[in-house]
This record gives sequence, structure tokens and C-alpha cells, in this order.
Amino acid sequence: MIQFNLLPDVKKEYIKAKRQKRIIFTVSTFAIGISLGILLILFSIVQVAQKKNINDLTKDIKSEIASLNSIEDLDKILTIQNQLNSLGSLHEAKPESSRLLSYLTQVTPSDVKISNVKINFEENTIEIEGSAPSLASINRYADTLKFTGFTSQEPDSDNPEAQPVEPLSIDELNDENLAFIDVITDSSRNEERSSYTIKASFNPTLFDNTKVIVLSIPNTITTRSTLGKPNISDQTDNTLFEDNGGEE
Repeated sequence: MIQFNLLPDVKKEYIKAKRQKRIIFTVSTFAIGISLGILLILFSIVQVAQKKNINDLTKDIKSEIASLNSIEDLDKILTIQNQLNSLGSLHEAKPESSRLLSYLTQVTPSDVKISNVKINFEENTIEIEGSAPSLASINRYADTLKFTGFTSQEPDSDNPEAQPVEPLSIDELNDENLAFIDVITDSSRNEERSSYTIKASFNPTLFDNTKVIVLSIPNTITTRSTLGKPNISDQTDNTLFEDNGGEE
């Protein structure tokens, strides 16, 4: 059987184009449907799920705030906590004032008495008042302060009391390792004894509680450390601090 396609070429092109149009329309409709579905899902998430999550979080925050506000003296507790957190830095910045007595014992000649000591850790100054048997002893005391050096080191974790082995010699003294500078002496003499007032500035490292300090005392100065222990039976001759009648 023989069949003849009598449709003109224009008609065939029209049918082909129409078929492509239906395919494109179907695909486009399907894509639009998917896009609308995604849009609806996103809209529901934003308008429903997200709002619900925000509301839940807001309720939780309000509940926690109410719980904190119910704690009695909350402000005081927070203030104390902040103060406790700052104790470490405050302790490191605090001068080790307990070293003062040890330093004075080392630098003060045996025949010189101290009646009053004023120290200012903010300005790093010290004022010492007392008496001595002669002006020469006072001058020797002032010279001792002028030529006293120090060495410092970080504490050893295994041995916190570890100290440098060798103290400084006078030749090694400089502006950085001098214990006292700007030493000024004011002295007077009466029939019985000489009195003095010595003012000086000290190196703040001397009282740094994060370091171990060793003073280097001039060997030509006779100090209590070289004389040994004082004679307990004679408090008048061997007492570093003299009795000033209870005055401060």
C-alpha cells in the first residue's frame, strides 16, 4: 500500500512548532509550580516557624531575667565577683612593704638608731629620722644608702626563695641598680648625741612582690649583719629602733 504525504512543508513546520510550544509551556508551568511551592515553604518558615522560634527565645530570656532578678542582692554578688577577678592583678601591683624592716636592718650602721620612718609607695620616697653618737656615724649611714645596690630575679618555681648568688660590687652600680638615689641628710648635734633626718628616693623594684631582691651593701660600712646578733642583755646599745615615747 502506498501512502502519500500531501501536507505542504509550511504545515509540517507549524505542527512541529506547536508541539514544541506545548512542551515549553508544560515545562514552564512545572517550573513555576515548583517555584511557587518553594516560595510558600519559605514564607511559612519566615512567618510561622521563625516567629515561633523568636517568641520562644523571648520567653526564655524573660524567664531567665526574672530568675536573676529574684536573686537577693544580685548587684552586690556581681560586684564581689568582679573584685575577686581583679585580686590577682591587684596583688601583683601591691608593694611588698614587709621588706622595709629587712632593708633598714641591713643598711643601718650598728651605732645609728631609728625613731621614725615615713615611706610613700606612690612617690617612691622614704624619710628616716633618728639619732647617732656622732655626725660621722650619720654621714656613714647616708653614704651606705648612696652606695647600696640590688639585684633582682624572678622566683624559681621549684624554689621560690631562691636568690642570686653574687651581689653587686660598687664598680657595678649604676642608675638602674641603685637602691636609693637623691639622698639628702639634715643633721644636728647637742651635748648628748646627734640627730638626723634622711630623705631619699628608692627604686620601686625593691618592693616588687613578683621578684626576689638581694641588697649589695658596701663592705666598708659596718652593719648589723656583719656584727652578728645583737646583745639581748643590752637593749640600749643594740636596738635598731629607739623609743620615741610612743609617738607615731
